[in-house]
Amino acid sequence: MSGKGQLVNKSILDRLREYIKGVVQYLGEVKAEFSKVVWPKYAEFLGSTIVVLLLMTIFAVYLGIIDFGVSKIISYLIFKISLIYSF
Repeated sequence: MSGKGQLVNKSILDRLREYIKGVVQYLGEVKAEFSKVVWPKYAEFLGSTIVVLLLMTIFAVYLGIIDFGVSKIISYLIFKISLIYSF
């Protein structure tokens, strides 16, 4: 009976070793890929950030204006319809 238990434990240990080996290999590959990355200079990073924030602000204002206008049109139409169908 103890022989079977040792076989199961050995199998579990082998799978654990293979898993850990795979994780270590993956992390080594990640480190190698990160060393290939060309990171932007601070000026490029700052310029890109400003462009993104500016475009987000313009888009938010545009959507806000559209939303406000559509809301006013719908409110006006509902008011007119309620006047027509009020008894």
